[in-house]
Amino acid sequence: MRREEVIQNIVSAVKDIASTYEWRVTPPEISELPLIIVRDTEDNIDSEKRSYSSEHELKIEIEYIEAGKELTVSDLREKLNEILQKIGENEAQISDYLALESVEIDLEQKEFIIGRGMIELKATYLTEKWGI
Repeated sequence: MRREEVIQNIVSAVKDIASTYEWRVTPPEISELPLIIVRDTEDNIDSEKRSYSSEHELKIEIEYIEAGKELTVSDLREKLNEILQKIGENEAQISDYLALESVEIDLEQKEFIIGRGMIELKATYLTEKWGI
């Protein structure tokens, strides 16, 4: 499955930055941070252009979560940039075409400062007509 391959290539590209999960659904504990969660959330498919293949536009979310008493928005920007650099270095292995759609940053104060960054990508690739 090409979809699975795209996601696994992203996980492999960023796993040296922090613990990386595919579709983690349990909330992380502070002691587990930093971590990265990769999700393939939506696949828009066009099967009408070609008679034997389908073109896929796969929406991918990469969430980065970190916590610390001195965490700053600059720290988050730096980590998100590092994630994007790793993806850029591996772009050819990840998908036929990869586009950066958006980057969001959020900080909240609790016992620690918890920072979240969300990167949204779009991966375009071809499969056999009835494949994912």
